[in-house]
Amino acid sequence: RACPAGFVNGVWGYDEEGRGKFRGLWVDTENRVIGHRAGHFGVNDQGQNVLFGKYINRNGMFEGYVRGTYEVNTTSGNGGMFKAEIINQNRHVIGAIEGKFRAGERWQNGFFAGRWKVQCGKPPMSGDDSESDGL
Repeated sequence: RACPAGFVNGVWGYDEEGRGKFRGLWVDTENRVIGHRAGHFGVNDQGQNVLFGKYINRNGMFEGYVRGTYEVNTTSGNGGMFKAEIINQNRHVIGAIEGKFRAGERWQNGFFAGRWKVQCGKPPMSGDDSESDGL
C-alpha cells in the first residue's frame, strides 16, 4: 500500500500590514479535499526565510503543523519555492511538502501549489528516495 500523498494549493501573499500569509487546501491524489492549511511566512531574527502554519482536517479538527523555509526567485522578485516538514499533534515529523508560490500585492491575489507526502515510518527529507518520488 502506498504512503498517503497528494497536493496543496491556495493563496500566498501579504496582508494590509505587510505580513506574509498563506491559506489553502490539502487534497489527496484523486483531488478530494482532505483538509486545510494556514499560516505565516517571513524573515526570522537570523535572516532566514521561514514559514509556519497549521493544518486541520475536513471536519475542522486540528491535525498538526507545517514548518519550513522558502526561497524567493531573484529574477521575478515575488515568486519562488518552499519546502516544509509536516509535524503531527505529538510534534513528530511525519512527512514533507514542497512547491512554488507567487505573492500578490494583496494576499488573496497570490497563490501557491505543491505536493505533500507522509513518509510511513521513514524520516522525511532523509535523502533515501528509493520508495518516494523525491519528497
